[in-house]
Amino acid sequence: MYNSTDIGIFIMVARTLNISQAAQRLNISQSTVSKRLKELEESLHLTLVERGQGMKALRLTMAGENFLSIANEMQRLWEQAQHME
Repeated sequence: MYNSTDIGIFIMVARTLNISQAAQRLNISQSTVSKRLKELEESLHLTLVERGQGMKALRLTMAGENFLSIANEMQRLWEQAQHME
């Protein structure tokens, strides 16, 4: 199962297309970003990011592109819920 942290990690990876940069911006380890992203993909039964030997940057798959809009909406709703009175 995934949570809002996993969604935030995916969004940052999608923005940077780089595990190291995403980890640095989120102040977490590179291995944590990789692990949580992989767990999110397994939970969704989707490959969200193309990783390849010798690739300079990651690429979102079609599923990743589609999920990104859902993830952004989930994050927006989560933040909105946190500020409810």
